[in-house]
Amino acid sequence: MEKIMIIFMQLLMAIQTVFTGNTADVFPANATHFIKQENFKIEDWKVYSKESLGTVSNVQELKGLVQKIGKQSEITDWRYEEVENHHYKITGQLNQATSHKLTITVFGIFNNKGYDVSVNQAIEGQANFDNKPLNLLDLSQTGKAEVFYTFTASKTGGYETTEMLEMVQKYMSHLSAKEVEKLVEKNFLSISAYSPSLNNSLSLEDDRKMNLQVAMRSLNNKTILTIGSPIITTEY
Repeated sequence: MEKIMIIFMQLLMAIQTVFTGNTADVFPANATHFIKQENFKIEDWKVYSKESLGTVSNVQELKGLVQKIGKQSEITDWRYEEVENHHYKITGQLNQATSHKLTITVFGIFNNKGYDVSVNQAIEGQANFDNKPLNLLDLSQTGKAEVFYTFTASKTGGYETTEMLEMVQKYMSHLSAKEVEKLVEKNFLSISAYSPSLNNSLSLEDDRKMNLQVAMRSLNNKTILTIGSPIITTEY
């Protein structure tokens, strides 16, 4: 299987997802450089993907598929859980480096004729990663996996809501992003947008699309910034 290589070459300078044969930007360099200019510090990040692996006829074939994934990912220890209606959830984990880990979860959904199989992959880490390559497997060999990226940053000090809104809008302008939806409350805001600088996107109502979500919360003399593409996949 060919691999989807996700390379983090200093999160604050440039973040990109590299597919075999082509490159698709997740966050352009000017976007993360702007965050550095505002003196935010990355706290944690997560890359998440999901894709379908088709169907298998029985549990033995499902276990064989998991073993194959294990060889590709170097995961040897899998936890099998049989949930209601004969569905299976199979989870394996690999610490790729001291600062991040890979978790693969395989789902086998019983359909009376066999199992519909899907797989989720998640790489999570802290800010002090060691610049080693992070590998998501292209398990379906179709290049059609949905990939989500989220990172959280913080800085000491509080902001009024109007100040946070101004900062987020300034950030979005660096990506030429157009606002799609907005939620503004006291000490909190969340803006969804579409940027031509980002290749992935989600479809919304009225033929609209979004591929960027930015949230800020200011509380107790600390401001938290969370950015996701195409959406934020963690609590914020």
